[in-house]
Amino acid sequence: MAAYRKFVLACGALLALATGAAQAQGVDGAMLLVAKPGLEPPYGETVLIAVPSGNSEHAGFIINRVLHQTLAQLFPDSPAAQKAAQPVRLGGPVMLDTIYAVIHASTAGDDSTIPLFDDVHVAYRPESIDHIVQERPADARYFVGFVSWAPGELATEIENGFWYVMRPHADLVFREDADNLWAELVQRARGTVNFRY
Repeated sequence: MAAYRKFVLACGALLALATGAAQAQGVDGAMLLVAKPGLEPPYGETVLIAVPSGNSEHAGFIINRVLHQTLAQLFPDSPAAQKAAQPVRLGGPVMLDTIYAVIHASTAGDDSTIPLFDDVHVAYRPESIDHIVQERPADARYFVGFVSWAPGELATEIENGFWYVMRPHADLVFREDADNLWAELVQRARGTVNFRY
């Protein structure tokens, strides 16, 4: 797993999530963001999980941008990576040389994860991701890069009407088929005032 370890880097911005993540909906808590129709690239037709990361900053992952590569393809010399069959997802444009594993806390295997919402956590340390890939590769979703917002930036985007803001739900993060997720959530957002699962 030497090549894998070289590829996985610790991320200071995500470390701040440990103190910033919250359960409430709104800019002070974890959110599911659905791009409103007409939002231009790179975030057009995206669905994101966003959490506070301190000082009115936010960070998160695009959950519906599936790449056409698996961990096995990225790390062909790693026997463990061959177990992870699902494609890697583009989490965002920040630190594109970094892989993260988003998992349920009960499958994390150790305490070196950061809470996102409910029992959904993110692993960022090489040894934690190694453990997940070796022991429970199908229990995680793997992301390259992440999204980051400067202080107050996400609140301004929401105020300007860029996003539908909903309560995050684990089933959406771990959904196998993300191809139609954006269109489905836009329909739901337009058909209800308070989005609930």
